[in-house]
Amino acid sequence: MASPAIRIDFSDLQPISSDKTEEIVVTRNKDGSPRSLFSSSKWDFRGVINSGLYTKYSIGWEHHEKPIAESIKLALYKIMQHKRYMGVSSIRAYK
Repeated sequence: MASPAIRIDFSDLQPISSDKTEEIVVTRNKDGSPRSLFSSSKWDFRGVINSGLYTKYSIGWEHHEKPIAESIKLALYKIMQHKRYMGVSSIRAYK
């Protein structure tokens, strides 16, 4: 389980509708600018948290076929909305 210092607050995630997923911001930089969109081939958490030297900051989707990746992304996005605080390692485990 990730320590509280590297957890991400997902309380501001937008509601999701299947026709506008490409526009939804999943991660933001510390200044609030968008970093990863729902439709991105990689969700990058690097600008969101500070952590150890060997922490993997991104979750990639390029190894999955598009329909499978979209289903997993949708499920993860809903989990992130529900859980509110999660670390990247937890998100990776759910994936």
